[in-house]
Amino acid sequence: MELARTLRGNPLYKEMPIIILTSLQEKSLKTESETLGINSFLNKPFSLEKVQYEVAKYLSWAE
Repeated sequence: MELARTLRGNPLYKEMPIIILTSLQEKSLKTESETLGINSFLNKPFSLEKVQYEVAKYLSWAE
């Protein structure tokens, strides 16, 4: 979360999509990610298809 906080605080990266992949199940982590503006938060187990979908969704923003 520290990296996400740093990126969101930098004007060059503020709008960059951030996808969190984690094995942690803490509700507070999910809440903090929403507060920081994390675009996607995926808990394990997640499928490769779900990760690919999320990445493709945010890559289309760059076009």
